[in-house]
Amino acid sequence: MACFSVLSLGVPGAANSTAHDCRDMGGYTLDSGYVVNLRICPNIAVLTLDRVLRRDEHGRVVREVVDEIRLPAPRQSEVVVTGFCEAEGVPTGRISALVQGEGTPWYPTTKRAWWADISTGRWIALDPGRVRCFNEGYDHVD
Repeated sequence: MACFSVLSLGVPGAANSTAHDCRDMGGYTLDSGYVVNLRICPNIAVLTLDRVLRRDEHGRVVREVVDEIRLPAPRQSEVVVTGFCEAEGVPTGRISALVQGEGTPWYPTTKRAWWADISTGRWIALDPGRVRCFNEGYDHVD
C-alpha cells in the first residue's frame, strides 16, 4: 500500500527566492517501481513521476523523471495532495491533485487532478469534478 503526503504550495517567501532555491518536498513510492515527487521552486511547483532504476553503491535509490507537471505560481490557499484522493468514490494512491480550501475533512474544490499511469509512465489528466481529496490537516474536535 502506498503511503501518502499532503504538501502545501503556499510557501511563505517563495516569491522572493532564487532559481537555486528549489526544494524537494518528498514524495512516496508506488507499489510498481515508480515514485511520485513534488519540488517547490520560485513561483512554480513541479510534480514528477519517476521510475526507480536501481540502488547505487551507497544504497540510495537512482531514479529517472519520466513525466512531470509544472504548476503555475501557487496561491496561499492551494495545496497539492498526493496519494490520498479518490475518483468517483474509489480511493487510490495514484491520484495527485491541486485543491483549494480548508476547514473541512475533504477539500471543497479540486482545481486539477492527474492519475499516475504506470503502464505508460505518464500523468493522465482527470476530470477534477470527479476527484476529491482528504484534508489531512483538518482537526475537528467535538
